[in-house]
Amino acid sequence: MHTPDVVIALAGNKVDQDSRRSVEVEEASNYARDQGVLFFETSAKTGQNVIDLFNEIATRLPKEKKGEAKGGSSGFSVSDKKGSAVGVANCSC
Repeated sequence: MHTPDVVIALAGNKVDQDSRRSVEVEEASNYARDQGVLFFETSAKTGQNVIDLFNEIATRLPKEKKGEAKGGSSGFSVSDKKGSAVGVANCSC
């Protein structure tokens, strides 16, 4: 089991190559559920569900409690392959 401050995701990659599947969706989904982790089928080649996976991880990240932030807001930005911002926030990276 993991702590609430940790977000773990299982990405079933190469969903675009269904004919070469090694693990059935139901098996992977059940495993992820049993482990208490996110599950998304993705394709790095086509980008299918990749942004959705990262957005879901971002929504589940622990939020800063009032008074804990140091010097302003922090955040993230997710872009698609064309460089268009999908989620926008300030980052001091």
